[in-house]
Amino acid sequence: GARMRVLSQNVWNTMPHVGQEWAPDLRDARYSERMDLLAQQLARADADVVALQEVRFDPSLGPHIGPFQLDHLRARLAAHNDDFPYFVFQPAMA
Repeated sequence: GARMRVLSQNVWNTMPHVGQEWAPDLRDARYSERMDLLAQQLARADADVVALQEVRFDPSLGPHIGPFQLDHLRARLAAHNDDFPYFVFQPAMA
């Protein structure tokens, strides 16, 4: 019969480990690297449904990349000729 592939992934938001502080340029570089790796993983998984935890809408990311983490991830997935045209976003905290 038909199978459905489901993937669940924690995005690990945008922050350094507890007790660490990063300079803004280092934070941007590490964040960008994490988003690249996540996009590669999602593209390889070829899942039918993807559930992401700790996806952020974070204005502190700055105007140069925009605040919505899902937009950053979808742009990277487009580079893999992969996209998730339907999504639901529910913030965990106000």
